[in-house]
Formats: sequence, structure tokens, C-alpha cells
Amino acid sequence: MWGGAGRPGVGGFYPGDVAVDGTGTVYVTDVARDAVIRLDASLNYLSEWPTDRSPTQIAIDPTGQYLYATSAPYVYQYSVSGTLIRYWLTRLDPDSDVNWGIACGASGSVYVAMYRPHVVRVFTSDGTFLREWGGFGSGEGQLDSPLGLAVSPTESVYETDAQYRVQIFTGSGLSKGNGNSRNWGRAVPPARRRGD
Repeated sequence: MWGGAGRPGVGGFYPGDVAVDGTGTVYVTDVARDAVIRLDASLNYLSEWPTDRSPTQIAIDPTGQYLYATSAPYVYQYSVSGTLIRYWLTRLDPDSDVNWGIACGASGSVYVAMYRPHVVRVFTSDGTFLREWGGFGSGEGQLDSPLGLAVSPTESVYETDAQYRVQIFTGSGLSKGNGNSRNWGRAVPPARRRGD
């Protein structure tokens, strides 16, 4: 175990997200201190670096060279040793877009779950916008406040959202549909759901 209420001389530790690279190095966001912490596979402290904003979610690219972090409304790209390489704005509408989940594909694409406006946006590794898919709804291929993303080695994109479900898409955004969307939770009464 690593962390707890705080480390001597450092203060509180509030973990947000975790990612592991191909060598077993563990990266943890510390939301309380706006930092990313590097640990070895046995959770021994290696290093840490400050971030400009509190990172929400992180992902390691398949090459193991870069760590990407979401912090609304930006994506930050770091080397795995903590050097900030670049950052880019993920919102197309400055009044409503909020990013959350992030994942990297074998193609080098960076996938970002946009909690609002209920889409997945895809960028190149240098931040160039490529495409988006989704839109608000509970139907196949529609999204309701997407939160989590994962990308398989074959570039299948797995998405979780507020509909208590997991959906599968191709890397270009086509729903794999017909039984591949699963609702694993209970229905939430409409009065308790957040609206737009």
C-alpha cells in the first residue's frame, strides 16, 4: 500500500486515477496537490511532478513514451519522466464542453470522453482534432455523460457512461451494436439524473 492520509513532509495524498506502462511503472494522479506520482511495480516511490491543473484521468500511450492527462478543458501531454511537451484545448464550444476520460490507441490517436456534450473526441498525439462521435441519448451509439474509456490493441473503443452501460465502438466511431452494449447497473429515476 502506498499513500494514506499523507506522507511525512509532503502533506495529504488524494489519488484520482492510475495508469501502468509496459515496464510496470505506475502513475497516479494526486488531485490534492495537482501532481502525478511515479511508483515502481511494488509501489515504491520513484518521483513526481507538478501539473498546471488538477488531472482528472490519465493514460499512457502504447509506446510508453507519453502520459496524457485530462484537466478540463485541456489535454496535457508529458514525457513519462514528467516533462510537459504540449497541451491542447478539447472543447469546441467554450460554454459547455467538459472532458473526463482518456485513452490511447495503438494508432497513436488520443480518445477523450467529453462529459458534456456527450461525445468522444479523437485527436492525433500532437493535439490535432480528427473526429467525434456520439451525442446525447440512451440508444445504441448515443452517449449520456461519458466517463471512462479504454482502447484495445485492435483499436476497439470501450466507453462507460451515466446509463450504467458499456458500449463498444470502432476507432472511427461506428457502434459495434447489436448486443454489444450492456447495461450492468440499475435504472436511475429521471428525477435523479442530471439534465443538460
